[in-house]
Amino acid sequence: MSNSAESVGRAIPIERVVSTQPYIVRRRVAFRDCDPAGIVYTPRFLDPIATSAGELFMAELVGVFGQRDEPLKGVDFPAKALSMVFHSPARHGDILDLHVGCARIGNTSFDTRVDAFSTEGQAVFTCTMTVVCIDPGVYQSCPIPDYMREKLAPHLRAES
Repeated sequence: MSNSAESVGRAIPIERVVSTQPYIVRRRVAFRDCDPAGIVYTPRFLDPIATSAGELFMAELVGVFGQRDEPLKGVDFPAKALSMVFHSPARHGDILDLHVGCARIGNTSFDTRVDAFSTEGQAVFTCTMTVVCIDPGVYQSCPIPDYMREKLAPHLRAES
């Protein structure tokens, strides 16, 4: 059976959180993500990464941007670097499970890791995104608050 939208239901949304521990976002590859051959255009992979790791995962941990938990008021977490390895193509209608976790916690930055799999378990891509903790008033890096370290720790996992 292919992992097309029909194999898991035609009406699923583009993405939804299906597990919070481990943190998994299920995403359907949309027509807008694809090149004329129907394969995901490489830069379009950045959208699910930004959404799953940058928005949904962070919102689960510490609240949505602009409404962060009180201990993180006055601290921002922009992306600093991104590294991707592609293992297999993704096509229009495919369903991907994006496993999001923390790969490293440093002094002023941490790495989120996204491992994307087809619903049959085939690796599609792996991405590591370095997020830096900054003081938005001066746009300078600052130490990761202990509160944030506590939120990341349960999601810290070794590379798979």
